[in-house]
Formats: sequence, structure tokens, C-alpha cells
Amino acid sequence: MIFGFAASWWKLRNKPNILMLHYKEMVSDHEGSIKKISDFLGYGPYSDEEWSTILEVTSFQWMKKHETRFESNTVWPVPVLQKGAMIRQGSFGMARKDGMSEELANDLAERGRKICTDEKAFN
Repeated sequence: MIFGFAASWWKLRNKPNILMLHYKEMVSDHEGSIKKISDFLGYGPYSDEEWSTILEVTSFQWMKKHETRFESNTVWPVPVLQKGAMIRQGSFGMARKDGMSEELANDLAERGRKICTDEKAFN
């Protein structure tokens, strides 16, 4: 389950070779997140033109426009998600709008907190 996967990495988050980002953070501060990733990997500095291109091709808009490049069947022949499921809306907090009930959301949160007990993982 996803919580077990996340919990196994969560305890390693402070290691110098691990970079963890929240999706919410990446959506809220795209440029800052890309800079953080670039710095972590030891890339840069970039020219203004290179940086502009990097920000463009890492944007939700660009990925949505080219979403077939991100479909699981580009990696392996068995699709695990329906077409268009990988690049959805480019926002966070949309599960309720997508039809997730409050009951299901609470159940998932409760299960997640049993596996990954550090509350910071959920903020």
C-alpha cells in the first residue's frame, strides 16, 4: 500500500542523499521546487533561456499537453492506470471534487497514520 511505501522513505528523509517533496509544495511553488531539485542533484547554474525552458517542460500545463509521454504504458506494456489518469488536474485537495466521500477520506487518513506515525508526513 502507498502508506507503507511512503513510511519506508519518510524515516530516511533527513539523509543527505534523500529529497522528499510534498505534492502540495510542488504545486504551490513550482519554480522553488524545481530549484530545490536542481540544487539537490547538483545541476546549474542555468542561463535565463535554459531556466525558462526547464520551468516550461516541468509545468503542469506542458505535462498535460504531452500526457501520453507520462502514461504507464510508455514504461511497461501493461497499463495500470486508465488513459489520462497520470496527469489529472495539477492541483491538490481535489479528491472530494473527484468523488471521494468524507468517510473514505477519513478511513484512508486513519490507515495512513497507523503506518506512518509522524504527523509531519500528512501536512
